[in-house]
Amino acid sequence: MLKSNKIRISALFIFIVIAITLLIYVPTAIGLADNSDFNRTMRAFGLTSISGLKYFSAEYGYKISNPTTIVQYFINMFLPVTDNPAGYYSTQFIFIKIALFFNALANKLVQRDPSLFNMLFQTVQFIIIYAFALVLFLKEKWKNNTYSNIAVKIVFAFIFFRLWLFGLLQLFFLENQLHLFFLILSFVLLLYLEKDKHSYFVYLGLILSLFIFSGSKPANFPSTLLLSVPLAYYAIKNEGMRKKIIICVSVVVMLFASYNYVKQAPEWMKNVTTFQAVFFGVLYNNPMPEQATKDLGLPPELSKVESINAYVEHPLNPYNNFDSDFQSLFFDRISKIEVLKYYLTHPAFFAEKLDVSAEAALPLRPTYLTNINLSNERADLLFDFRMNVWESIRKRFSGFASVFLSIVLALTLVNLIALFRKKASLYSILLRLALLGAAAGQFIIPIVSNGNADLQKHMFLFNVHLDILIFLLVLDNLDFRSRTFRRIGIAPCLF
Repeated sequence: MLKSNKIRISALFIFIVIAITLLIYVPTAIGLADNSDFNRTMRAFGLTSISGLKYFSAEYGYKISNPTTIVQYFINMFLPVTDNPAGYYSTQFIFIKIALFFNALANKLVQRDPSLFNMLFQTVQFIIIYAFALVLFLKEKWKNNTYSNIAVKIVFAFIFFRLWLFGLLQLFFLENQLHLFFLILSFVLLLYLEKDKHSYFVYLGLILSLFIFSGSKPANFPSTLLLSVPLAYYAIKNEGMRKKIIICVSVVVMLFASYNYVKQAPEWMKNVTTFQAVFFGVLYNNPMPEQATKDLGLPPELSKVESINAYVEHPLNPYNNFDSDFQSLFFDRISKIEVLKYYLTHPAFFAEKLDVSAEAALPLRPTYLTNINLSNERADLLFDFRMNVWESIRKRFSGFASVFLSIVLALTLVNLIALFRKKASLYSILLRLALLGAAAGQFIIPIVSNGNADLQKHMFLFNVHLDILIFLLVLDNLDFRSRTFRRIGIAPCLF
């Protein structure tokens, strides 16, 4: 019985790997074009795009400026990256180092130019990780009723098994992959704890996935901190003293290590986001830009720089963002805290900004970046829309996205109240509160920390949290044996 179960799980894993691979590469490979964010990662490894088309083509072939030996690539996998010219460091580097090793090995075997890098060797890693997360969920029984259990798994696959997701496997801006894959893996493992599956392997996988997720981007740390609360609570409540201490100490170490990545964020990145939080955020479409500038504690003459991002230069931006005079005029006087204070003291304007954020959250991939590879002659922002059903459904709420998000929020709160009345475990309630708090934080963070700049991309992590909340509503309430559920399901058919 145990052997046949392992065979079924292995077969499911192989099937998912093949399915994802076919969806990525057939009939044409999909990915996401570079919006200049790839550079911070690529520079750490001496990689450059062969075509350099950026926005207009999803690139899979790259040039290595300093190729080395297979042995050195192997050694590099275990060494930290310390000399990135961009000053940017992230857990995403782990996977690039592994990819470079296998790429060098393949180059040697087929006698290919050692300076060529193929994205395939990075993509394979994420296919395996994501397939593993899916298998972990699909192999378990989440509902006592067979049909309800099957329905829950179909909904999970429908929401999280889609083409835009697979496109993220094929790019160098790895924050998005690590957002998705390791947050979903963490979510599934947290559900394992809810089912009292609490082996050391579950704890180890959960702590590692939260660390990799958090270390991929400073903005991920608040979500990691919140999700660590139910994790620590479960260990304290259910484990023996020795295991309890091991788990809790590991969680604390993981959080300190994760926060270290937050502190390592380069100064240029902080300056760029602060500039955009003010000039492309607070002052963008502000009816009183001069007064807003004063409210922020800045010289009123800076209001003339409204509605531009940090990369706009003279004559639209009369200031040099890297000049010491502008440093004292602007950067020394402002921080993200002041930006947040401004929004909180101007709730009507803040509500308008959040409404824009809600609309930006509907697409699941940036609409201004192509997702297929194009030649120089056809660099005209073309897209592949196959397997796009869930995104299409979300886009139908365009124009009243805030209403849609408010409904999901209201239903989540009602669900929490229902769980409390049913005397559900405190762990279950804490887990849902943590996910709700993380979603709320990720809804606010983009507009406060970076303004309207690249807003669709920055709302990506919120989208993942939102989809998890939607799925939890299904998981907690889908029960074909319930008379109330059947009546709700039949009602739309009568009208």
